Amino acid sequence: MTTKRFLDFFKVPKVQPESSLWVYVQCSHCGEVLRTRIDLQHDLSLIDGHENEQPLYICRKVLVGNQRCFQRIAVECQFDQNHHILERTIEGGKFITEQAYHMGTNIL
Repeated sequence: MTTKRFLDFFKVPKVQPESSLWVYVQCSHCGEVLRTRIDLQHDLSLIDGHENEQPLYICRKVLVGNQRCFQRIAVECQFDQNHHILERTIEGGKFITEQAYHMGTNIL
């Protein structure tokens, strides 16, 4: 194995924008804004036993802030076979826009 091939093994692959979905949330306790990336190629799990003939997928993430209260924020998203969001739920916070996240303001 050449040195170049060996070093290529340790490179982090570039994330394709179309294979990712960013989710922005705000803690309901302290107002901290957080985000998480859902990798649409690797983070989704197939839902078994659903009534629809089309496959459905789910992704669950638990976010914990690091600035204020460390409360857990549970996010769950359901996707269709084309990886479009069908439904999303949150506990311990609320969904916000990307713009609100970048403003970083407390919008409780």
